[in-house]
Amino acid sequence: MARAIAVLTLIVVCSVAFVLLMLTRQTPAAPSARRTGASPPLEMREDGTLYSVGLQVSRLEDRIVDQEKRAVKVQEDLGTVRKERDTLAGQVASLQEEVRRLRRQISEPRPVTPAPITNAPPANVPTNAPVTPVIPPPEGGIP
Repeated sequence: MARAIAVLTLIVVCSVAFVLLMLTRQTPAAPSARRTGASPPLEMREDGTLYSVGLQVSRLEDRIVDQEKRAVKVQEDLGTVRKERDTLAGQVASLQEEVRRLRRQISEPRPVTPAPITNAPPANVPTNAPVTPVIPPPEGGIP
């Protein structure tokens, strides 16, 4: 029995050595034939549809470029609006100063000059109309 165990151990050791020798001597196989550009890798979505990863990447790149363009346009518009705001603020300041000046001018007392007195008839009475005399009522009663 001891002899059988020794023989089997020798066989196992030899077979392990043979496998290791074969693994070290084996040359790597030719690289796997990759598809270079024939068709992009596909991604499975939750709803079961397939999408091209390259197509998704290009769409994302396009979205990023569009967002950058919009950001530049917004910055330009913001500069324009700031300039316009500054111009309007200057106009408001000048108009406020004008209002203050007008208020001071109103609040200053003006010398009152009396209107010249004339013996002219009032403007609403015609100049050539007949005048009816006013007769006072008699003192004792009604006429």
